[in-house]
Amino acid sequence: EKKFTARMCCEKELSEGQKGAIIATKKLGHTNTRISAVINCSRSSV
Repeated sequence: EKKFTARMCCEKELSEGQKGAIIATKKLGHTNTRISAVINCSRSSV
């Protein structure tokens, strides 16, 4: 399993829930833009 060190604007780390949502939605084939909009984080964090 990959470890994530993603940060939003270098200020706040993503929550475990957000990380899990990113992993799950990536597996379902969603785009980074859509994922970031749904979980309320920057595209670069995805």
